[in-house]
Amino acid sequence: MLPVRQIPSRRRASVRLAAAFALCAGLLGGCVGPFAPASSEPSIEPLPEASAVIVAPDAVIPESDGGSVPAPSDEPDDEAAPDDEATPEDEAAVEETSDCVDLQTAWTTTNQALVSLSPEHPRAFVNSFRVAADAMAGVTVPDDVADDWAAMSAYLARVNAAFADVDANDADAVASAMRDAVSAQDTEAAAATAREITSFLAADCPAE
Repeated sequence: MLPVRQIPSRRRASVRLAAAFALCAGLLGGCVGPFAPASSEPSIEPLPEASAVIVAPDAVIPESDGGSVPAPSDEPDDEAAPDDEATPEDEAAVEETSDCVDLQTAWTTTNQALVSLSPEHPRAFVNSFRVAADAMAGVTVPDDVADDWAAMSAYLARVNAAFADVDANDADAVASAMRDAVSAQDTEAAAATAREITSFLAADCPAE
């Protein structure tokens, strides 16, 4: 009879954590553009060229000094245009832009956390889900993506809660907690939800 080779307990724990890692490895790894992984090189766009040249008032020569421009009058101009006031539409646009920035920031942070997962480092694995769950919480979300955002937040929060009382240095305990908290089907659903969120942000809330 062939001898049975014993697998060290630490290696078994690493294998279990690798299986848990495999469930979520593709969760957000396919994101591009403003939702790319942390390792992506940032894109730097040149500033737009100035469309007009502003000439200082003292650079204009009035007619009294031989120039072609009438000398300025000391009398107030009754027909001066009133200062522009922000309309409700302008305020709504500013608020929408602010919400988009918040969403993009939260989603980018979530991406960066989850694409850094590694079964070799259980503590970092646990911390990644904590960072991702925290990033998605407390963000104002448009109705069009609210359900997907809530589903993704719930998934991350469930995993994060499962790790609350786990020794983050114990790969076996981390893998067991992950397995008990979510199934492969849960992770597949979360991956599909992540794609919906990414599509929404790219189409309806693009980076400026």
